[in-house]
Parts: sequence; structure tokens; C-alpha cells
Amino acid sequence: MVTAITNFSTSVLHLQRVYLNGRRLREATKQSRKFYREKKIKALDEISKYEFLFTDNYRKLSESGSLIVYPDIGSVEVNQIYISGLIAGKSFSETYREIGQAFNRILKEVQDDPTRSRGLIAAYEKELIQVYNDFGAGIVDIIRENFGNPAETSIQIDKFQTKQMKSVRKMLSKQVPKFWEAGISWAEVNLEKAKKKEEYKKPDIYIPPNEDAIDALIERNLGFIKGMTEEVKKSVLSELTEGMLRSEGIDQLVKRISRYVDAGSGKGQSRAEMIARSEVMYGLNQGTLTRFKRDNITKVQWLAGPDDRMCAICGQKNGSIYDIEKAPSLPYHPNCRCCWTPYFGKTDDMSNGWDISDKHDEFLNSNIEIAYVYDKDRNLIGRYVGTTGSVSIPNPPKDGYVVHNHPKAETAPASFSDVDIVHAIKNNASSYKVVSQELGIEYTISKGENGWPDPDKFQASFDNGLKGIRAKYEYDKKSGMSTDEAYENLKLSYNDMVRRACIANGIKYTEVRI
Repeated sequence: MVTAITNFSTSVLHLQRVYLNGRRLREATKQSRKFYREKKIKALDEISKYEFLFTDNYRKLSESGSLIVYPDIGSVEVNQIYISGLIAGKSFSETYREIGQAFNRILKEVQDDPTRSRGLIAAYEKELIQVYNDFGAGIVDIIRENFGNPAETSIQIDKFQTKQMKSVRKMLSKQVPKFWEAGISWAEVNLEKAKKKEEYKKPDIYIPPNEDAIDALIERNLGFIKGMTEEVKKSVLSELTEGMLRSEGIDQLVKRISRYVDAGSGKGQSRAEMIARSEVMYGLNQGTLTRFKRDNITKVQWLAGPDDRMCAICGQKNGSIYDIEKAPSLPYHPNCRCCWTPYFGKTDDMSNGWDISDKHDEFLNSNIEIAYVYDKDRNLIGRYVGTTGSVSIPNPPKDGYVVHNHPKAETAPASFSDVDIVHAIKNNASSYKVVSQELGIEYTISKGENGWPDPDKFQASFDNGLKGIRAKYEYDKKSGMSTDEAYENLKLSYNDMVRRACIANGIKYTEVRI
């Protein structure tokens, strides 16, 4: 009986402790909530003081479409700065100034790499270098194991290559879908930008992964990688044969083939980089075009790299407009960074729809220059026929419109001549077009926001650029390049120079593939 009473008393005391501890816990929780609520209010007050650090960057990122398609952009980095700042006891002004700097950095990254392909290329290149090194290491092991038996060496290398391609396929099944998804995201960035400009008003649609397209991309990449290993295998077997004919030992043979099996030797590195850049951009552009086609977008515009690494070929193509079904495959050449954007304007870049497509066949099939001239109201006032190299336009109208062709010729560039542009300037033409028979492009120049430039100033700018083009042409020929190759380079450089001269002088310039 005494024991039972003692146990009961102990239980009551235990329950009292539990109750008191629970009450203390509830009180502590209440105080904690109050404390953090007050801290939150204070924090929000402080944040509002430094809102100017984010407003402009948020606006710029929003206009680029990046915040919509990548809503988490910068959020992890910003949170880390905020938390580390609080832990370190930094003032709100110091912490949020660091966040403002982070947003500036993020904005620059978006501007420098708008398709967000750079990280994909780096990751894929790393995988390709690993494939190259693994294949090289495997070949060295096989040569050591089968030294003196070239036939068996070749058989074992073939077996090893087949086995390696199975693991490569697994790697590709993880990497390649990312290229496609990046293309879908890039398309959505462009559509969101168009919505803000009210060029595109259709609702968002869901694009499921296209398994057939991704499988095709995987097979394409597998073919390139197998080609890479085939090239290594062929070189190794050739060196192996020569080395054995010279009675070289195993260490000498391994040293002989090291330049083919080590990615770090330079050849493997450059090959991996070329495949990575080309195939990431190919997959990205295929995904982009698929997204646009699902939205019934009919025209796309060529967008070249936004920096001074843009080559003359892509510079000449930059801004060109194509029917989406006739858009050429991008990338256009190895290491090309070009991509597609949607085009919602009129193909002739004229606000009221002035169109000369009915003249294209005549221009493209003519071996002489033909000019059509319109007055300021776009009434046709004359058709003039010239020679293979020029056409005269008597009494050209002020504020009128001129369109003529450049037939294919061995010694004439394809786009505008300085005579064309100065003619447009002096007559205050509203628009001036040249149709290139050689390239199938309709070039257009028109007045900029500040009107036409001074003709003498433009001529000086043009002549200066022409000197550089001619010097390069002569250098190409002297360096052993054939005349045909040198001329092809001249043509691309010339057209790019004309485009740059126009833009530098405030002249609106567009190119449309016909």
C-alpha cells in the first residue's frame, strides 16, 4: 500500500513537471514568434530603403524574359548573401549593396549568354574529354597486353570501342535532353518578350519532350563521338604498324601514340570543344524551332553572337529572316553560336506592307541590272534597264523608293555598293533595296531616327573600310589561297563591312532571305 501511494505521488509530480515545461515551451514559442515578427517588420522596413538596388535590374531581367522563364534566377545566390550577411553582423545597407552587385553580375551573364548554353557546352565538353581519355587509356592497355600481335590488338580495340559506345549512349541520354530543353526555354524567353511588346498574344502552351527528336539527337551525337574514336583508332594502328616495322619496344610505341590518345595533347581538347559547342547549339536550335512551330510562328530571324567574336560569315547572316520551314540548320559552321528568334514584323520592314516579292523572280533570273522606282506614295513611276554592272535612274524622286538587282558577277560584291547608298542619301530615299542574285537575299536600307548621314562622311567611312577589305584580299592571295577562295572571303568581308558602315552611320539595315 505504501509503495502504491509513493508511485502515485511520483507520477503526479512527473505530470506537474510536464505541464510546467509545456507551459514554459508555449510561452517561449509565443515570445519567439513575437521577436521574429518584430525582426521581420524591421527587416522589411530596411529592405524598402534599398529597393532602388533591385528595381532597375529586376526590370531589365524581366524585359529579357529571364525572370519569367527562369524564376529562380539569382535567388539562391541572393539568399546566401543575405544569410551570410546576417550571420556576420553586417548592416542592411552593406548586405543589400552586395545583393545589388550580385544582380548586376547575373544581368551581365544573361546578356552575355542569352541562351544559357555556355554551361551546357562546358559540361558536355568535360564528358567528351573523359570519353577521349578513357578510350586512349583503354587502347594503351590493349597494346601492352597484346604487344607483338597486331591482329589481336586491332580486334580487341574494336571490341573495346563497341563496349565504350554503350556507356557513351548512357551519358548522352542524360546530356542531350538538356540541349533540347534549353532550346524550349530560349523560345519561351523570346515569346515572353514579344508578349510585352504585344507582338505575340497567344496563350502559353505545354511542350512535352519530343522523344523521337531527342533519340535522333542522341544518335547524331553518338555518330560524332564514334567518328572521333575511329579517327584515334586509325591513327594509333598506323603508328603501331610503323613502330613495329622499326622494331620499337613497348614504351617507344606508347610514346609514339600518346599524341593521339591524350585529350590534353591539344587535338582531343579541340575536337571535344568543337563537338560540344556545335551539338549543344544544334540541339538547342532544334528545340527552339519546334517550340515556335507549335505556336504557328511562320518566320524566324537569325541572331548571331552578341560580341566581337562574331565571324564575318555570321555577321553577314545576322538579322536575316526566313520562313520557318525553310530556315537553314544552325549552327552554320563548327563552333558557331548563332540561334533563332521569332520574327513578327513584315518581311520588307515597311510599316505599311510595301512588298516587292513579285519582282524577285525577275531579279534572280536576270543577267543585267533592272531598277524599279516609286514615288513617295509608292506609285510606280519607272522601270529602267542597265548593264551587268550598273543601271541609271534619270531624275530620281525625292523621298521615293528604289529597288534593283545585283546579277551574279565574278568581280562584284553581292550587297550594296557605295554608289547605291550615296544615291539613297542624296535623294533622301525613304527606302532603298538591292536583291542579290548570288546570295538570294533582299537587302534594305532606310533613314535612321536622325535621317540620312552626311554623304561625304559616309563615303569616307566606306572608303576606309574598303581599304582594309582590299588589303585582306591581297594578303589572302599572297598567302597561297586560290583566287576563288580569296574572292569568297572578300565577298563575305565586303558584305559585313557594308552592314557595319551603315549601322555605324545611323542607317537602318536589314537582310531578308528570299
